[in-house]
Amino acid sequence: MDIDELMVCAQGVEFWDLDTIERLARGAVVMTPHRSGASRSGSRLGGLPDLPVSVAWPKWKERSLAFIAQIDLDAQPEVIAQQGFPRRGLLLFFYDTAQSTWGFDPKDAGSSAVIYVPEPKGQAFVTDWPSDLPKEARYIPCGLRPEETITLPPWEGVLIDDLDLNPEQLRAYLDLLSMTYEGEVWSRRMILGGYPDQMQNDMMKQCAMVTAGLYCGDGTSYQDPRAPAARSHAYEWRLLLQVPSADQAGMMWGDVGCLYYWIRDEDLKARRFDRCWMILQCG
Repeated sequence: MDIDELMVCAQGVEFWDLDTIERLARGAVVMTPHRSGASRSGSRLGGLPDLPVSVAWPKWKERSLAFIAQIDLDAQPEVIAQQGFPRRGLLLFFYDTAQSTWGFDPKDAGSSAVIYVPEPKGQAFVTDWPSDLPKEARYIPCGLRPEETITLPPWEGVLIDDLDLNPEQLRAYLDLLSMTYEGEVWSRRMILGGYPDQMQNDMMKQCAMVTAGLYCGDGTSYQDPRAPAARSHAYEWRLLLQVPSADQAGMMWGDVGCLYYWIRDEDLKARRFDRCWMILQCG
């Protein structure tokens, strides 16, 4: 689906404000994993990353993180660069091998990592796993095929909450949102950019609150006097990558959940990928 098709669908469900839909809509890339032809180059799940030998393999609490995915930015549709992603280089994604963090605690900082390799050509890359990385965290390599699509914000989130929709308008939005899946299974697709297939609470707000030092593992933080100021920064956060549980790669996040890597707009612009935040959600 593209933006023109989305607008036709919005008219079909009689959504009250087409300008709002056009403003909220965001392009994205669905990355489909495949085992055939997986190699050390290009975008992929699992396997060994194209991590330069000059860059340390990320660790947390003196334990090597598991390598999750690599995105070859050179091979992505233009819509990704239009959202502020670099046009060249690689993004490498890592996460705690024990899956001991879910991203709702400020203490989770460092349990995931995103590394940007701006000039991979001519680099020497790591050729073996860290010795302390358990076998079950050495995921099966799968190539990734990119396909451009269009996404809308999850209905449970600040972007839709602040529209103050009445019940009829919300039903129309939910109908429209479901059309953007185009037969895809909710939360089982890998998404670069755009908006997430959100399974639980509003992650934009959670990113803003937890990075402000508020614990979001229960409801108490939302009563904290610092919460309104933190919420005001939720709009600054955008999805980098959604990684679903993937049988092909031997990945299972919680109970068939997803990893979601987020970044502030200003950090994306400045290429400060060390400031990303990761959230794990499952049904």
